[in-house]
Amino acid sequence: MGDAAEVFRSKERQAIRAALKGATEPMSIPDIMAAVERTDRDTTKHLLYKMRKDGEVVSERGRYSLAPENPSSSGHRGHRDDFAAPETLFAALALAAVP
Repeated sequence: MGDAAEVFRSKERQAIRAALKGATEPMSIPDIMAAVERTDRDTTKHLLYKMRKDGEVVSERGRYSLAPENPSSSGHRGHRDDFAAPETLFAALALAAVP
């Protein structure tokens, strides 16, 4: 059946991911709409925004592509830069504990 993330992903997201996976270059919103047979630009744009926020796609100059897979952060759907490394957190906790 596929991994849990794929099972719980909406059909609309799956369709966009499939279109981007099959593309030879980043796609514009109209290109994506044509590929997935959608007619509402605002809805498609909003879904792409949510997918970008969730780390599923990346965009540059209005063109979208799948986000690169990073095996070291499997299961993480946000941006890795938003989180401190564990050793940094432990060091901060240790300094906070010193009177």
